Amino acid sequence: MQVVNLESVLRYIETTNIEGAFVETGTYTGGASAYAILALLRLRKHKAPREYYGFDSFEGRHAFPFTKRWRTRQHLGHWQEHVGD
Repeated sequence: MQVVNLESVLRYIETTNIEGAFVETGTYTGGASAYAILALLRLRKHKAPREYYGFDSFEGRHAFPFTKRWRTRQHLGHWQEHVGD
């Protein structure tokens, strides 16, 4: 099912001529990345290849304390504290 979803997203991107790089987060073993790269080459036919970037922390995602009262400013403050300006 995930491959069907990925294929439909890639088809939409190509048929609507959305430009730019393709980014995948949480690549794990790279299976979806490999499929996406081959599908993009097939769908783009004679167009230049699209840039593709895959990222993974290899540690899983970090828990984030979302609550009903969570505010964007709190999120931004937490992000700036860990990433910087």
